Amino acid sequence: MIGRFGAGRRRYPSDIAQWQWDYIDLLLPLAESCGRKRAVSLREVVNALNYRWSTGCSWRMLPHDFPRWQTVYTHVRRWQRQGLLEPIRAILLRRDPPRNRSEEQTLQLSLPEHGWSPRDERGIVRSTHARSIGNASTSAMAAVPR
Repeated sequence: MIGRFGAGRRRYPSDIAQWQWDYIDLLLPLAESCGRKRAVSLREVVNALNYRWSTGCSWRMLPHDFPRWQTVYTHVRRWQRQGLLEPIRAILLRRDPPRNRSEEQTLQLSLPEHGWSPRDERGIVRSTHARSIGNASTSAMAAVPR
C-alpha cells in the first residue's frame, strides 16, 4: 500500500522537496520490528501535514489521495508528544536547502530523549546528539502553534 499514495497521485504545491525529506527522515523513529508493518509512507504523512498547514483545511478535508486523515492525525499527535513537530515545522518553513557547511550549522536541533534510537537502513544507530539543519531561525520554531 505504500506505493498507492506516493507513486500514482498528482503532485501538490505543498509537497516537500527531497532535501527536506532527507532532514525530516533523520528525525523520525523507525518502524517497530514487531507488530504490523507500516501501511503508509511517512513522507506522504508529512506531505499531508504540510498541505494542512499550507491551506488551513480541517483534518477531515484532506484530499483523498493522501493517507486517511485519521492516520495522518495519529502520526502528528505522536510526533507532537515526542517533541518532533517543531523541528519538522522548522525544516518545512525553509525555502531553500543549505548552500554550504556553515549555513547548515546555524540551526541546532536536538532529538528527543524518548528511548528510541534513530537507525539508518543498515541498522546502524545514528547519533542522538544535536543536529544542524540550516539557516532557519529558532524564532520560526517558537512560532509553531501548539
